[in-house]
Amino acid sequence: MRGAAVALAGLLAMAWIAPASAQMQRRLPGAAIYKQAGCITCHKWHGMGGPGYGGTPINFRQTILELDQMIEVISCGRPGTGMMYHLRGAYKDHDCYDGMTLEELGEMAPGPARQLLNHRQVKHVAEFIVEHFKGRSDDLETADCELFFGQSKMCRQLKLDVAGGGGGGGGH
Repeated sequence: MRGAAVALAGLLAMAWIAPASAQMQRRLPGAAIYKQAGCITCHKWHGMGGPGYGGTPINFRQTILELDQMIEVISCGRPGTGMMYHLRGAYKDHDCYDGMTLEELGEMAPGPARQLLNHRQVKHVAEFIVEHFKGRSDDLETADCELFFGQSKMCRQLKLDVAGGGGGGGGH
């Protein structure tokens, strides 16, 4: 009986921790892929980017790219920048930038991302970026933080910073 109680407690703990990611995958599959594929590493949870090893990524809130352009950039990377290609088969099985090849791009050719995606996953990420970030102000919102990290200490601290006029450390 005690073993069953311990097992139940473990399941309840997992159910309390996991809902944010499970719920995110059902409600916003693009957000879950954005996090899992590492987009969040360069473009951050708020979509405004920040300095990184490959330069400063674009601020999705200020992007002028339309959905089809966003899909191409995610799929094929951005030649001459730190933006890697994320589509499995890019430049081989998938036409990038009107038929450009990696050989033609030479030193400007983007490299592959650590986690390559299929067409459906790329589309979900692009839709999430365009629908969730594009056109928004650069004001930080705790809801964005909680979308990726749930009720974490970081998001609770952000609430205090935003309420106190501190801006939450976004620096933008």
